Amino acid sequence: MPPETVDAYEAGIKSRFLDNRLQVNASVFYYNYKGQQGQIVDQSATANLISLDGSLKGFEAEIEYVASDTLRLNAGIGHLDSKYDKDGCPTTTLAGFLPQQGNCLRSAVGNVDIGGNPFPYAAKWSVTAGFEWDVVELPNGKVTLNGDASYTGRFYYDSFGAYDYVSPDGTVHSRDLAKGVFHKGEGDYIIANARLSYIADDYTVAVWVKNLTDKLYFPFGINLEGNFGSDYRIRSAPRTFGVEATYRF
Repeated sequence: MPPETVDAYEAGIKSRFLDNRLQVNASVFYYNYKGQQGQIVDQSATANLISLDGSLKGFEAEIEYVASDTLRLNAGIGHLDSKYDKDGCPTTTLAGFLPQQGNCLRSAVGNVDIGGNPFPYAAKWSVTAGFEWDVVELPNGKVTLNGDASYTGRFYYDSFGAYDYVSPDGTVHSRDLAKGVFHKGEGDYIIANARLSYIADDYTVAVWVKNLTDKLYFPFGINLEGNFGSDYRIRSAPRTFGVEATYRF
């Protein structure tokens, strides 16, 4: 397998305004991949390494704002536009241990040109927002409330993307499983977290909760091509909460 290489171009800015109360960081980038290494699982449930060419471009921005002596705000946004190069596919079925020819991959339904598909786990949009609020000042410390939320847009689990493709004869095929539609990807979900802390000079006591709304989502999945009548997905952690203490000496 050829080595993975990437030509990376990036430009950005870091700036402060309003007597340093507002900080803005932003960047744009372009990555051109040759031989990007990945993995697919074939119809025998064997994991195969693949080597693909493609590009990714996007931007990200972060803002931090000190609204008052007791309130601090932050937000961020990111956009990714990823795409594999188009190579086309031969009319004969690919053979051999490595199930690919350029960006044409062998699958249970024949050759699939993944050109134009997005990279796996590359959501087009992601957004975050949060705050830190000193609720009350006490003689020996303060009570602080932190909250944050994050949005993740749609993404796919592997390089096959939406699992529909056009064969060399012009027929549109679908790789949906016999038992039902494989959950090809995930996304379009919001996760919120919160934390309440008492902060003294030499110790901190806090209570926290993650996944506040008990959102069910699946950040990882593998298409097993119908061998077991099902596919493999990992679900997110449910709502969790706890108490922690830190002592500084």
